[in-house]
Amino acid sequence: MPNKILCPKCHGQRTISCIACHGAGKTSIVGITLAKCEECGGSGRHLCDICGGVGEVEPADTGVMKT
Repeated sequence: MPNKILCPKCHGQRTISCIACHGAGKTSIVGITLAKCEECGGSGRHLCDICGGVGEVEPADTGVMKT
């Protein structure tokens, strides 16, 4: 039985879309590209803040005693 489960936020992908540029990697105003996104460095992705880029997390304590 596995000790860890897939991260509920990134679903095991280890990265999530950048909130600042919506995953585009560029900053734009009204469809005009200005520069690469400063938040993600132009990649459009960030390491997941829940699993820290591992892709797996410890299962939540369900209150059921394991034997």
